[in-house]
Amino acid sequence: MEKIEFNDIAPHLIVTDVVASAEFYKDSLGFDFNRFWGEPPNFVILFRGSVQLMLSQDSIKAPQPLQNGRFDAYIWLNQGIDQLFDEYKQKEIEIIEPLETTFFQMQQFLIKDNNGYILCFGQEV
Repeated sequence: MEKIEFNDIAPHLIVTDVVASAEFYKDSLGFDFNRFWGEPPNFVILFRGSVQLMLSQDSIKAPQPLQNGRFDAYIWLNQGIDQLFDEYKQKEIEIIEPLETTFFQMQQFLIKDNNGYILCFGQEV
């Protein structure tokens, strides 16, 4: 039997204000979105290139960023990691770990979003 391949993945993050979070991702991190779902808005799908993130608003369950983990989502780049790092530095995004080369031959850096989620951006050396 042929193994079924997966194409993409979209992490699903819980936020307290989906509109403010979507605007942060758009204005600060360079993501786009087409629309909100719900009335009032409570869901959005963000995208930048082929990467997608889903955000859901939940006023009862607060965001649960990883406390002891390293990051909540890892986003791979094919190129441009230096430029992206500079872009986020200029926009004064909270950088948790600066751009560095790891022992497993990835250049990567970590940021914190407006909900406290930690995103890691990486590119093969």
